[in-house]
Amino acid sequence: MTSISERLLGSLIKENIISAEDREIYLFGIKELLSQIFTYFIMFGIGAALGMLIETIVFTAVYMSLRVYAGGYHASTQLRCYILSFGMLIAALLVIRWINVSEIVAGGAIILIGGIIYFMAPSEHKNKPLSQNEKKIYKKKVGKRVIVCIMIAFAAAVIDVGKILDTIGVAMMLLVIMMICNRQEKC
Repeated sequence: MTSISERLLGSLIKENIISAEDREIYLFGIKELLSQIFTYFIMFGIGAALGMLIETIVFTAVYMSLRVYAGGYHASTQLRCYILSFGMLIAALLVIRWINVSEIVAGGAIILIGGIIYFMAPSEHKNKPLSQNEKKIYKKKVGKRVIVCIMIAFAAAVIDVGKILDTIGVAMMLLVIMMICNRQEKC
């Protein structure tokens, strides 16, 4: 992805769209954008291959919307991050496919897991310590997002939308596991 990023950046500088002085900032941004596009392309490809594209979209939306402020484990390299992320998604989708619990149990589990996420958040990383103010802000954002996830889960249960309830529960449970791994630094 570096050569693609370099070529794209070169074109932007040549066309005077961006200044050469800001090269490193733009290079970082372009690399991150391409990495995200690659990641989502593979994730949605996995979901489509398993015939679970809707579940993949819901899983990704729930997991990422919570993780951005709740925190969690960070792999030491980009390759390990890809392997962990894609492996986790495949495992999650297989669990979602085969899970068979009542809506009451799933709903109760989601409320409990949501509380655990809120209690543990934010799970800061050693390379990005948070100030006390940031911790308060992140916890508040996590709390709001957990409530939204719970509300969506219950709406999905009421209108009986396939495996959405299970998908939300599995996404939240995997986030708790990643938050615990981050605290233990042993995953």
